[in-house]
Parts: sequence; C-alpha cells; structure tokens
Amino acid sequence: MATEAQIAANRLNALKSTGPKTDDGKANSRLNAIHHGLASVLVEGASGRELVEARKGLWRPEFKPDGETQEGLFEQVVVESLRVERCQGAYFSLCNQHGERAKVQWDADRRREAETLASDLARNPRLLSSQLEATVQGCDVKLELWAGLLSSLTRHRDWTDKQRSLALDLLGVHSELRDAETTLDPSLVDVFETRTAVVNTEIIRLANLRDGALAGLDAHDRAFAETTLGAELTAPLQLLDRYERAALRRQTSAWRKLNAAKVEAASPAPAVEIETPAPKAKPEPKPLSLPELLPVRPLTLERRSEYVVQECPEHPIGLNRQKRRAIAALQRRAG
Repeated sequence: MATEAQIAANRLNALKSTGPKTDDGKANSRLNAIHHGLASVLVEGASGRELVEARKGLWRPEFKPDGETQEGLFEQVVVESLRVERCQGAYFSLCNQHGERAKVQWDADRRREAETLASDLARNPRLLSSQLEATVQGCDVKLELWAGLLSSLTRHRDWTDKQRSLALDLLGVHSELRDAETTLDPSLVDVFETRTAVVNTEIIRLANLRDGALAGLDAHDRAFAETTLGAELTAPLQLLDRYERAALRRQTSAWRKLNAAKVEAASPAPAVEIETPAPKAKPEPKPLSLPELLPVRPLTLERRSEYVVQECPEHPIGLNRQKRRAIAALQRRAG
C-alpha cells in the first residue's frame, strides 16, 4: 500500500505532465495519431483547408449554395472530392512503389514472409509446412533448418526433444500423433541411421523442388510484380480502395441532399388544409311497440302430450339429448 509521501509525490509528478494547455497546442496534439486522414470526415491541416477554399471558389458559381444548410452540404461535396482525388493519387503512387520494390527487394520480401511462416510452424505444422514449400524462399528456409538438424545429429548422434519436435514440424506431423511410432522413431532399426536417411531425403527433395518448378514460377511472379500488375491485391491498396469508396458514398449522399434542398427552396410545398369530417347524424330510435298478448290456456294432461316431440322418421340419428330429456321430464309429470 502506498504511503502518504508516495501519494503526494505522485500528485506532484502528475502536475508536470498534463498535456498542452493552449488552443494551438491542443490543435497540434490532435494530429499526433493521424497518418493520412483518408478515413476521416473532417479536413485536418492548413494545407487541406486551403485546397478546400480554393475549390469552393471554383465550384461556387455552378452550385450556388444558399443558406447555412446548403453551404455545409456544398463544403462536404468539395471535401470528399478532394479526398477521392487524394486516394486515386496514392493508388498510382503505391502501384509504382510496388513495381520498383519488386525489382530490388523481391527475394528479401519473400524471404521475410517465409521466415514469418517458419516462426509459427509449431502451431499448425501440416499447413505451414506445405505453405513454405510453395515458394523458392520457403524451400530455402526449410533447407537451412534441415541442414542444422543434420549437423547436430552427426555431431551428437541424437537430437534433443526440441530438435525432434522441429524435425516433426518440418515433416508436417500432427502434434497429437507424435507419441506413436513416426518416421523418425522406428522400433526395429537404428534411430541414427533412420533419421539421417530421412533428413538427406528431405534435403534432396526440397532442392529439386526449389531448382525445378518453383524457380520458373518465382521468375514469372517477379516479372509480373515489376510491371505493377497484382499490386491492387496487396493489403495497403485494398485499404486505400475502401477509403476511396467510402469517400465516394459520402460525396454522392451530400450531392443528393444539396440538390433536394435546392428543389425544396425553389418550390415550397403548398399548405395542406386539413378537412375535419362532419359528424354523422345519429339515427332516431324507433318507438317500441307492446307485444301482442296471447291467450293463456291452462296446462292439462291433454296439452302436455302436445309437447311430446315425436321422433322424426326422416332423421337417421333420432332425437338429440335435449329433446330426450324434455320427453322424460314430461313423462314423469304425467305418470
């Protein structure tokens, strides 16, 4: 736990690094993390603002913005047009850089990619081992590793556990299958002779692969890259293309909104009168008529028989449950 003296010292040190305090210092500090500004929706820097104002002066007679809303949309159209042009300029610049780099750094760049794959070989040996064998530089990396393992095996007539794991990684053996018998660990023959034979076989195979089909493929890829073809497939140019398409979308959206605002200002919509519907007349209630009084006759035994419902001959099923109950009740009263 910090003491009171340490807490006081920390507070004093914090007062010495509070960042910029003036407006100019804060404005400059905002630009520390900006690399190109292509993904931003604002214009940063004095030179960018000068370009915006210059283009606004050129385009103002054509667009003729009127009012604060149209002025803001007009400026957004100008800003995005400059950003699109900047993306296009950077695109061609990076294409030329890709071609020039292929002329002088082809082998070094491909070697660096192969070294990156080899450093992560233990994570997925089967996949990364085959990827290394897809290029001349990857075969060179594997040949150097096999040569080092052969030298250690010749001197010590055995490998350490890490060296054995590296050899199995180069062979592409899955990590879950290394406890069983492998090509490097035979059960009935001499381990030293078997491992030496495996290493020599791999060295010969990789050398033939490197000097055969991969050599012609590498020369073709290099000539292809020197003409800047395929540069658009690289990560920087794909990111630049995404920035350009985003700027075009923002410019198109601002342009449409500006045209809509001009149309609305030129022809204001007429006021719409809201008609209130007339209340519906309620129908007059009909006069109630007294029901006709029917003569009441006393219920006698002869009249009870009138309520006995006979079975309908045309009905195949007969009487329902309610009628049967009514007949039974009348029969009980009559009996």
